[in-house]
Amino acid sequence: MPSLKKVRQEAWEFYQEWRKEKTYSPALKSEIRVSLKGWAHLSGSDKVRRKRTHQDAYRRYKLLPYAKEIIETSTTIQNITEKRKRKFYAL
Repeated sequence: MPSLKKVRQEAWEFYQEWRKEKTYSPALKSEIRVSLKGWAHLSGSDKVRRKRTHQDAYRRYKLLPYAKEIIETSTTIQNITEKRKRKFYAL
């Protein structure tokens, strides 16, 4: 199993390339923005969340390409939740 450091670096490089692209979500019927705020959420480096465990971080980094694929191909919204006046969509 590759080290977390290596997997994180690969995920960061993937994310940086993804940020340069225009990403359209058929389910949301709009373009979405891939931002550094999203990376902070993914990696657990934002100030609101506790640090991610080694296993959780590793899993999230490895699944990143699938998240992109789901966003770009899913045509349905599975669930909508609202927290602190923000909506969260599950595709």
